[in-house]
Amino acid sequence: MSHVLDIKAKIAKAYEENCAKAEVTLNKALVRYLNEPEPDPERLNLIFRGNHKLNFSSRLSDEDLILLCSAAEPFAKHISHVDFSYNLITDTGINSLGRLLGLVPRLESLNLQGNLIEIDGAKELADNIKKKTLLSILTLT
Repeated sequence: MSHVLDIKAKIAKAYEENCAKAEVTLNKALVRYLNEPEPDPERLNLIFRGNHKLNFSSRLSDEDLILLCSAAEPFAKHISHVDFSYNLITDTGINSLGRLLGLVPRLESLNLQGNLIEIDGAKELADNIKKKTLLSILTLT
C-alpha cells in the first residue's frame, strides 16, 4: 500500500492543478492540511473541520469540495474516514462527495455535521453510501 503522506501530497497537487484549470482561488488551508503527516500511515483520513482555528476563515466551499473530490478520486480505495464538519457545503458539493464515497470500499466514518446540506443532498449521499457495511459512524446533524 502507498504511504498515506505520498497520497495526500498527490491529492494536494491535483487539487492545486484543478483550481488553476478552473480559475478558482486555492484554499491554502486545505493544501496545508493535505501536506501534513497522518498519524496512521496505512489509512487515508480526510479531516478538514471548518470550526478548527486554522480552518475557520478558510472553510470548504462547494467549489473546494468538488475540486478536491476530483483530485481524490484515483485514491478512493485508501480512504477510511471523512470529516468535513462545520464547513460551507451545500447539496451542490455533497453530490460530488457522494460520488467519491461511492468509490470508497472501506468507509468507516463520515461526519458532515454543521454544513448546509438539505434533504435532497442527504438523499443523494444516502444513495451513494447505503452499501458501506463498515460505516460505523455517520454524523449529519
